[in-house]
Amino acid sequence: MQQPVLIRENGAGYELIVGERRWRASKLAGKTEIPAIVRPMSDAQALEVMILENLQRQDVHPLEEALGYKALLDHPEPDKPKPTVESIAGKVGKSASYVYQRLKLAELVPRAQKDFREGYLTAAHAIDIARLQPADQRRALEFCHTGPYGQRNSRRRRRIGSSGSGSRRTCSSTWTKLPSISPMPS
Repeated sequence: MQQPVLIRENGAGYELIVGERRWRASKLAGKTEIPAIVRPMSDAQALEVMILENLQRQDVHPLEEALGYKALLDHPEPDKPKPTVESIAGKVGKSASYVYQRLKLAELVPRAQKDFREGYLTAAHAIDIARLQPADQRRALEFCHTGPYGQRNSRRRRRIGSSGSGSRRTCSSTWTKLPSISPMPS
């Protein structure tokens, strides 16, 4: 193992903060000890370190990224100023606009989150849907599923980027046909 895991003391022993995949790989390799750095941290500090470490991975789904940013905003450290989108953007090396767009994804209704995670919506479409009121999000999704390109009007629903014969079927060309909808207040 090249990089030690990060742990903190808790009442009963130690809590793993960063390095779960390295820890699991070490266990699978039969190791009984691994290098670790013990660092005292508050719950808020531990949460921030965990989220920022997780966001550095290349395979993070945009929705998980959004929920991580939201957790950072919703759980500030006591006795410190509440983090801003701009401060989070600086910590992760992204623009504030990028972080705001990702945060919008956290406002998706559960069905939209499921479709997005399963690859039936692109990030751009998910962001567009997230700008709608929850009732309008559900209506937009229903239209996607039942409209001209929806599941009931095609042989099978295809994930974005799936291979196979025929064209890719997503809801992307139906957005202009939606009934009037009201965007969420900013």
